[in-house]
Amino acid sequence: GDKDIVRCYACDGGLKQWVVGDDPWDEHYRWFPNCNYLKQSNYNPPWKNSKPESSCRKSAEKPLIAAREAPAPEVVARRLNKLAIEKQKPRELADDLDLNTPAALAVLEFGYSRKAVKMAIKELRSKG
Repeated sequence: GDKDIVRCYACDGGLKQWVVGDDPWDEHYRWFPNCNYLKQSNYNPPWKNSKPESSCRKSAEKPLIAAREAPAPEVVARRLNKLAIEKQKPRELADDLDLNTPAALAVLEFGYSRKAVKMAIKELRSKG
């Protein structure tokens, strides 16, 4: 991503200006409570009734792209194809897709670097 801007793969909502102690689940819920992924996860933040001020901000004080239903698979495929052609080599695109799997996202959420997760995926592929 760009600097500390992150985007939800389900609702396409973007957040930035993270500080130590910000909880990704809490911030996602605070700014994009209608995200289908959050609804399906049944996440219920401890502050739900009080909504304290947050240091994290929506990108540009509003979503990079308005929060909405998850894009259709064909829309995602078109975006990925465009990205592969315009900006990335095919192997780099595959590496980025690997990092968007639920397992890789969970490991990244634990604080491991993208590089470490990519190396682990590569090792798993080669050694099984």
